[in-house]
Amino acid sequence: MVPDNPAIIDPILNNLKKTFRTGKTRDLAFRKQQLRNLLTGIKEMEDEISEAVQKDLGYQDPKVAKFLNLLPTIGDIEYILNNFESWAQKRSVDVSLVVGPGSGYIIPEPYGVTLVIGAWNYPFNTTVAPAANAIAAGNCVALKPSEMSPHNSNVMKKLFDKYLDKDCYTVIEGQVEVAKAICYKPWDHIIFTGSPQKGKLVAQAASQNLIPCTLELGGKSPTIVDKTANLNVAVARIAQGKIGNSGQTCIAPDFAIVDQDIKDQFLSSLKEAMITQISNNPETSRDYNRMINEFHTKRMESMIKTHGGQIYYGGKVDVSKKFVEPTIIVNPKLDSECMQDEIFGPIFPVIFYKNFDEVINFINDRPKPLALYYFGENKTHKDRLLNETSSGHLSFNECVMHYINNTLPFGGVGNSGSGVIHGKLGFENCSHLKPVLDKSGTLGSLNSYPLNCRYPPYTESKLKTLNFLIKNLDVYPSEVLKSRKFLSVAVLATSALAYYFNPFK
Repeated sequence: MVPDNPAIIDPILNNLKKTFRTGKTRDLAFRKQQLRNLLTGIKEMEDEISEAVQKDLGYQDPKVAKFLNLLPTIGDIEYILNNFESWAQKRSVDVSLVVGPGSGYIIPEPYGVTLVIGAWNYPFNTTVAPAANAIAAGNCVALKPSEMSPHNSNVMKKLFDKYLDKDCYTVIEGQVEVAKAICYKPWDHIIFTGSPQKGKLVAQAASQNLIPCTLELGGKSPTIVDKTANLNVAVARIAQGKIGNSGQTCIAPDFAIVDQDIKDQFLSSLKEAMITQISNNPETSRDYNRMINEFHTKRMESMIKTHGGQIYYGGKVDVSKKFVEPTIIVNPKLDSECMQDEIFGPIFPVIFYKNFDEVINFINDRPKPLALYYFGENKTHKDRLLNETSSGHLSFNECVMHYINNTLPFGGVGNSGSGVIHGKLGFENCSHLKPVLDKSGTLGSLNSYPLNCRYPPYTESKLKTLNFLIKNLDVYPSEVLKSRKFLSVAVLATSALAYYFNPFK
């Protein structure tokens, strides 16, 4: 077991801050090479990484571990490599005529030293993929893998030590005491993936140093199915999203709200889809893994015993083997554990509705979920979910797959998180978008009437001029030709230039 010594944190952080001040990680070519090194390392250590994931999460087949953890991470890094140099360029913006003449732009700059705290459910991806965003943005990075996935922690340490610049990027291993102490340190940015309860603790600790936090949390992600849905497609995708990784996925469908008119068809089709995907004996299926530990297995066992509804399918639990059978629960009590807490396991409660207002109210009466899924073709239902509810993500006729689409940011809202990772917006989230106003040169130095009216003392005539300028010149060059103020702008500009260049004044 890795030693649990919080004293290791300060020297690592101090060295990373010292390195960042050299400007080494600001160089785009350096960032690109480090990302290439990371990608090379992952590919060369592919079997070792897959084996680590398999050991920590009880996968029966290392190929499944690779599919769920390595391939999305590789896709993230490749997308970043192909695009981040354009994301890093300054973006010119208009300067209003009342502020100009001058130029304005926004330039992404790195925060400094970023701490990435990964989760145990997808231990490699939730740690390395956000780190790639932070590296691309020019930060020095420290990774703290989950102490609940020790094999992954060890393999990530080996990967970063072997393939990346040790002065810029490092992995901090440790147990509970390291995890508790690390967020109180003065990092420049923290990216955390985990539960809302742990996210609150991270944010509370980070607030001591006013550290900006990206919190990728969770919640109960509803799945809505109405009678216009293609049931064969819907249940196949719901089953995959729910039983993949034994339901230990923050964006897994947590429960379903189904049109009462298709109750029997939905339940029988969902059961059949689960059997088709992992057989009628999931305990021996190579495509079905185990719970992370006995604690979470017992949590599933408690939900199965106390739901107050009807078990339609499944229900078997073996705590010693960390096995929980995929379980469909019909009409559980709404105050039961499985309808109050994020399940994070292969239990799937199903409730029913008669009127779609019930669906909207049910969602809005609860904390904002990380994801919301709808299966159907009813445009009114789609529009209402889009416009009358709030969630980190919304998918129509799909679930879970949005996570691997790099042009869509990934993140929560409210109780399900703040900030995003993935793609361009993930890069920007790891950057300070610094606004710059430049009034250099001859035009920028213009300081005569009417521009000098900005300076005290404010006489009545100056205030009248300022009022006129703000009222008529608070427009931007790209808008001037479309604006009704164009004539007054032209007249005023001509008058000002005539005054400035008047040889007889």
